[in-house]
Amino acid sequence: MDEERKKGLHTDAGGNYAEEDAVCYLQILLSDQIEGYNRDQCMDDMDAWGYSFRLGSARAWFEEDAKVEQKPVTPKVRVAPGYVVSIDYTIADDEGIIQDSTEGRSQFSYIHGSERLLKGLQKELEGKSEGDVISARLLPKDGFGMHDPERTQSIELPLFLDVDELQEGMQFETDTDDGFRLVTVKH
Repeated sequence: MDEERKKGLHTDAGGNYAEEDAVCYLQILLSDQIEGYNRDQCMDDMDAWGYSFRLGSARAWFEEDAKVEQKPVTPKVRVAPGYVVSIDYTIADDEGIIQDSTEGRSQFSYIHGSERLLKGLQKELEGKSEGDVISARLLPKDGFGMHDPERTQSIELPLFLDVDELQEGMQFETDTDDGFRLVTVKH
């Protein structure tokens, strides 16, 4: 905030310090961004705390100043189709055993609405913002689907060049004609 603006706020507010008046003004502007709080509550609190405003109250001071053109506060970006989303995740089974996680690795990135992430998980992430934390339990139909013995395939060992030793229970993600699939080593 420039010095001229601070002086104007100080003249109207009548506080002891121009910086304090500027802070009060910014608190009112930002109070709508605090969940469960808003400008009206903030101004009522300032009056209750005994702030001395030359125009009589925090509301009168702020509304008089509101006649000056103000730039809107930019809202948080929310997850929506077409946005690139990066997440950290941990996947556990019904017994709580971790099956996969980004811990110690980079975040998983995808384009929301694409086939790159399970539809059920995309539904849970829709509308969320940076910093939100979710916990979701997906039904098979919203995840990888029910086990279908007809879709069991044998894969030649040389296709696993990066794996030193295959063990039963190991899981891999593979790209198929039907999209990405999780495969498990059986024997």
